[in-house]
Amino acid sequence: MQESLCHDWLLAEVSVTSAPNHIRNLRSIHLSGHGFSVEDEARSLEVSKQILSSKIQRVFYSGSRAGGPIEKFTTEELTSIGSLNRAVMYELGLWIRENVRKHVVKGAP
Repeated sequence: MQESLCHDWLLAEVSVTSAPNHIRNLRSIHLSGHGFSVEDEARSLEVSKQILSSKIQRVFYSGSRAGGPIEKFTTEELTSIGSLNRAVMYELGLWIRENVRKHVVKGAP
């Protein structure tokens, strides 16, 4: 039984961004059968994206939406982001990297 729990946690930590749909479905089915909510993962990712984009608007928006100073994070927001599992953190990191890449000037050091 202990070995199964270890495999479940390992599977929960693996990101499936680039995995085919059938792999994502198998992961979802297996984890939901063991009490892990893949829907909560998706919700956590969206909430984290909303938190970051509202605080650091210049990175995630352009034009008039990019104005305003950088706001401080609340304790609840930091706790929310800090409690993400590795799979969600990986997805969030990819999203941040993609948005930062939009601001990089080619050829600049």
